[in-house]
Amino acid sequence: MKRRRKSKTIIPTFLASLIILYLGTLVFLLNTNTRQSLQILPLNVNETVATDSIKLSHTQQNDLLLTTPFYIYEELDWLDETHHVTTVGNHTFREWIELSAEERNFEMKHDDDLKFYVAATRHPMRVENPEDAKLFVVPMLTSYIATNYLYKDERVRICRNNICGRDLLFFADELLQNSTWFQKSQGKDHFVLVTSLLWQHHHKLERWKYEHMERCNILQFGEGDDAWNKKHDRISFNTFYVGSRCPSIPFQEKKFDIAMIADLRFRFKDEGTTKRFQDRRNICNWTKSSTFTSKYSMSICGKGAQCPSLANSRLGWHPRGDTISANRLFDTLLSGTIPIFTDELQLRSHQNFIRWDMLSYFIQMGPNKTQDYFLEALDAVLKNSTDMNEKTKNIIENRDLFDWDTLVPFDVYMYMLQSHLWPHTRISTSKYSALILPPITTSSTTRPT
Repeated sequence: MKRRRKSKTIIPTFLASLIILYLGTLVFLLNTNTRQSLQILPLNVNETVATDSIKLSHTQQNDLLLTTPFYIYEELDWLDETHHVTTVGNHTFREWIELSAEERNFEMKHDDDLKFYVAATRHPMRVENPEDAKLFVVPMLTSYIATNYLYKDERVRICRNNICGRDLLFFADELLQNSTWFQKSQGKDHFVLVTSLLWQHHHKLERWKYEHMERCNILQFGEGDDAWNKKHDRISFNTFYVGSRCPSIPFQEKKFDIAMIADLRFRFKDEGTTKRFQDRRNICNWTKSSTFTSKYSMSICGKGAQCPSLANSRLGWHPRGDTISANRLFDTLLSGTIPIFTDELQLRSHQNFIRWDMLSYFIQMGPNKTQDYFLEALDAVLKNSTDMNEKTKNIIENRDLFDWDTLVPFDVYMYMLQSHLWPHTRISTSKYSALILPPITTSSTTRPT
């Protein structure tokens, strides 16, 4: 009887210990998962935290170029909620960036400044103490600010501690004016985001009022007037649209020769807009000719589902639309398809440190071009399968350069600024064959310490 009473005492005690151990482990795992989900935030439609984590892990630290520590101004660090509150429309900032593009009802292609900032928060060279930094990032989200100010769009009204909309530009400029770090170099080692297409409406946004931001290096929309900061001898980089990818299909397994998924705008209230879309309509009309259809195939020409048609085509047209360039270029590259540029201005409106000839073709479009010229030029491209296969391989190997959901675009822009300020930090090779690196120099400029 005593033995039984002893057994009854031991078993519950043992079970209780197991339960406590299990609950402790569960709490630890939940806390760990919570921290991870806050650090790595999904930014794409249908993208999960796990998917985003995998994509970031593919960007190995050894492949990154930036070696100079940088600081994000705390007052504009939108994800920092320690002493600050940031909202976009009716959402907190964290809620906003976790929404899908459909839920936000804001075109993802204009989120380049947002994704630049989020990549900065993840980059290994970020430091929390400005005294440890050599570069300084001022992550203005001008896509939201300009859209809200010019179109009175309250959905994207961004506020930081009750400072909202365009007032954030004045706040940032005053912040720089009073910054010890800005005063040391007068903005020479500062990087400001002014990527919005609407930033070109300088007469409406009164860009000349932000005199301290104007003294910084900038990332800008590349199809407007001269660089906003050129009178201060600063560097300006052209940004690029956020693209969306389709799952890649190997070159030999692609079913179609060419695709163009785009609005043709046959009738539009603005005659100028109708004319700007004429190249698109010509492409669709001319590829219907028997000269083309007897030898080649078009998956879609006009409106339609991007996936899988774009990835299932060897080539993708990149004609102009409302602006010279479009997110279509980056949809095409991310989907493993070769883009065809149609205007020389397109080549100059994006990154000037990319070997575009390795990744694309060029067929000039415009009012002076004829159907015969068009079909002859297109035939010359399509009959060279070996060259197309080589360009497709180049695109796959260099695709991260155009993927805002990796650290690579941010890292490359910051490295280009670093190599300008401190030439001795330049390197001679990188993982990306299509990346044009600044030449090695024997300048006396010293490496940052």
